Amino acid sequence: MLSHQRNGSRGEQSIFMNAVTACVNKAVTEGYSECFKITSRGLYAISKSRYYRPEQVQLIDTYSCGTQSGPAAEQALIYAIQTSDGLKGTLIDNPAGCSEASVNTFIQEAQEIRKQFLRHDQHQC
Repeated sequence: MLSHQRNGSRGEQSIFMNAVTACVNKAVTEGYSECFKITSRGLYAISKSRYYRPEQVQLIDTYSCGTQSGPAAEQALIYAIQTSDGLKGTLIDNPAGCSEASVNTFIQEAQEIRKQFLRHDQHQC
């Protein structure tokens, strides 16, 4: 859940949360129903009580949503993720608001590991 102090009005917050909810709902309809969060131990699957390291996840898609205009314009990134054991879910990052550097760091590590894996896989005979 996104929570932090915003300078915008209650209506702007509502519009922002509606946009985030719409993005998450779209991902859920595509099968990404687990809710993930980043902890000091890694990516945490809330309903399964499991932790994943960057090498155990694949970033499938990124949804960008939020309010586009006004002084309180906000964006959130919704990452559609699949784990090595087949669990599919979303991770929410709000770069303009309550984002933690650990979300960005985890996603970058996972993407880099995936790139290295693909490069290594291409060289095999």
